[in-house]
Amino acid sequence: MAFGAAGNNGGPGSISGTGKSAPQSLRGPVAPQAQPTPSSFLVCLGLAFITFAVYASVLGHKFVYFDDKAYITENPHVRSGLSTTEIGWAFSHGYVGNWHPLTWISHMLDCQLWGLSPTGHHFSSLLLHIANSVLLFLVLVDMTAERWRSALVAALFAWHPLHVESTLNMLKPFAFTKYGARSTEHDGTR
Repeated sequence: MAFGAAGNNGGPGSISGTGKSAPQSLRGPVAPQAQPTPSSFLVCLGLAFITFAVYASVLGHKFVYFDDKAYITENPHVRSGLSTTEIGWAFSHGYVGNWHPLTWISHMLDCQLWGLSPTGHHFSSLLLHIANSVLLFLVLVDMTAERWRSALVAALFAWHPLHVESTLNMLKPFAFTKYGARSTEHDGTR
């Protein structure tokens, strides 16, 4: 087959119509891609199980006086559970000096599911923290193709003592889901 033969015209990585392959620098960076494997699934499962074990003791705690009173137990919008009216309130009003509609909606869902049982609210926060930790692992593996380094970083995130506050207090650990995807964007200025 000749160099400019029909089999290599205009395909990915070729210079249009010439049949020549463009240099790598013109094709752009190749993103690392780790294929899903059983070991990734096992890392996710292990991360979730160990994180649950580390924080399981929060399930026996009561509401914390610091924020939970204003956020949940004495907030009529949250206590009434999910409704279109209350979801509208969450997006249109600040409360206790904060505007965070996802947090309010999450608290409303907790009240809908668990009432004012602190165990249910702590369980929901713990599940969110576990989901954030697993999501961090998956995003890091996708970005770097470094499965075990990504697992280490996700484990440090998941098990760090600073996260006790977001699982014990009802602050809702939306940290990674809220900022994680945004931080993966690169505009060339960093």
